Amino acid sequence: LAGLALLVYDHTHPLRPVVIGIAAATIVVALAGLVASFRKANTLAHNHELAFTDELTDLANRRAFYEHVDSQLLRADHRNGGLLLLDLDRFKEVNDSLGHHAGDDLLRQVARRLGDGLHREHDLLARLGGGEFAIFLVDVDEAGATTYADRVRAALLAPFTIDGVTVRVAASVGVAMFPAHGTDVSTLLRRADIAMYHAKDQQAGHSVYSADDDTLGDQDRLRTLEELRQTVYARELIIHYQPKVDSQTSSVSGVEALVRWEHPERGLLPPGVFLPL
Repeated sequence: LAGLALLVYDHTHPLRPVVIGIAAATIVVALAGLVASFRKANTLAHNHELAFTDELTDLANRRAFYEHVDSQLLRADHRNGGLLLLDLDRFKEVNDSLGHHAGDDLLRQVARRLGDGLHREHDLLARLGGGEFAIFLVDVDEAGATTYADRVRAALLAPFTIDGVTVRVAASVGVAMFPAHGTDVSTLLRRADIAMYHAKDQQAGHSVYSADDDTLGDQDRLRTLEELRQTVYARELIIHYQPKVDSQTSSVSGVEALVRWEHPERGLLPPGVFLPL
């Protein structure tokens, strides 16, 4: 500003050339600093965007999802909301049979289809990792959330074309409602995860969280997880072999291998109790 003032003053009261030179140089340095600051701000903004964006699909990533949902929950007051957790069925088959590049292409196509169905300002679609996506809906009740889950699954019914191969995938969706099933993003995600695995087990397409599905409380779940880690590490899971009998000849044609966990307190546990963990 002082340099500009001197240059303006020079029009009516001529100053020495050295003063004019210093004033002009000051303005040039100030403009250079402004350009550098602008570029730095641009770089910071870009890095911030990268930190909150899934590089494969350009959707929000897990970090962005947590921050967005937490901020929405803090402002929710008496509003309802729904968290949908979606997992692609048979996604591993695509990776194993066509390669990881095909799996990446599938995820990008799925992200585009899911994104086309989100039109409301505060709803958020994110990819959490692998074939798992999360959707947070604001101002919906349970009926609205399940209707949206049906729409999501319907959007994925049409086949995908990957490397010239037609691929069909379905999705299992777990639904957890705010505030009925939790008031923070971690609890809602965990309970939507329980509902999603229930939907997979029942082949129901989607499922809303129910306390009946959550057979283990938080502390019991953590303790059981740790016990299971130790059991797997010590190779203490056991196998029971069930004969497969030919009904025509009554001869044994093979066996089915069934994993069991001999728990020290709860006895012999079938896979349905610990495989979801």
